[in-house]
Amino acid sequence: MGSDKDAGIDTQRAKRRLAVENNNQAWELIESSPDYLHASELLSRAYASHRHWFEVGGPLEKQRAEHLVATAVCFLGITSLAVHHADACIKWSDANGDEQTAFDRAAALECLARSHACAGLADAANRRETARQAGDSIEDADERALFDRLLNSGPWFGLD
Repeated sequence: MGSDKDAGIDTQRAKRRLAVENNNQAWELIESSPDYLHASELLSRAYASHRHWFEVGGPLEKQRAEHLVATAVCFLGITSLAVHHADACIKWSDANGDEQTAFDRAAALECLARSHACAGLADAANRRETARQAGDSIEDADERALFDRLLNSGPWFGLD
């Protein structure tokens, strides 16, 4: 049996394309209607993107993949997975330091805050405020608008 290289398939490029496509489709589901009618597709898309980024992405893509999955499972109310993936996201963010944008850092903090709200943890409101403050440092207008939409959308499990 021939290899992918022999068949003229660039598997790295294909995996990147799949990661991006699944990422975009998962975010579209989150932004349109993250409900139980679309839960299977949302989870499939989020984890598919996560898998491919962990195979071909760098540290920043892995951070973003953890953020996507944490957000998806949080919107569906799957508490333990939300906290697990949000914790992984913030660890990647801490490790990525200056390699990430202000948006990436603020989004990681938002993801952690939302997962803690989902879990009913007492520090959720303080974490949300920390995320909001981090968002204040986003200079790019489009990224700032995207962050504000993220911070002000979806369930906050009593913090709304």
